[in-house]
Amino acid sequence: MIQISTTLVPLELQENPAFKSCVENHERCFNSSKFDTKLRTIICLHEATHLVYARELGFEPRLYGPSVDYDFDTEKFRRLDSSVQGLPYEIRMNADLVVVAKQFLAPVYVEEKLLSHRTQAEIWADALGDVKNYNNWLVQRLQIKGDVHPFSSFDLREATNRDLRSPAFRRRLWGAAREFSIKVFGT
Repeated sequence: MIQISTTLVPLELQENPAFKSCVENHERCFNSSKFDTKLRTIICLHEATHLVYARELGFEPRLYGPSVDYDFDTEKFRRLDSSVQGLPYEIRMNADLVVVAKQFLAPVYVEEKLLSHRTQAEIWADALGDVKNYNNWLVQRLQIKGDVHPFSSFDLREATNRDLRSPAFRRRLWGAAREFSIKVFGT
């Protein structure tokens, strides 16, 4: 049985009925037939892409399974299917710009290229957190270092597609997806 982590929600908010409902619904989804091979593949490949680029930047991130957190900006509870620990500040601000940008957004391009389970709109809708993190990084790096320009989606898509043309890169990617599945979901 897959457990939903609630460690990201302050204890005083865990008595909220909306929190309890969110956890129950999330748990029901992950322990039902809806969480099939397709959904597991989508999640694991997406997170593996973050993992591969983080490792390319010299960072070994923690891996997280399904959880619920609280967004203080919107004052709502959020379901998170899984995640990879974000890059440390030093790496985000000093590492190769394109690799850092790919660490944020390449999962979308990888899913578009390698999977046919969902439409482009569905893939991007699920990546709003990644897009928000990318935009925050872009603004922060521009303000602090002034050495970055907004990449067009075409530039990053093409850079990711170049990586995907490499058999060695695809082996690392699928290996990381299997690793993520085993560590997070136990299979």
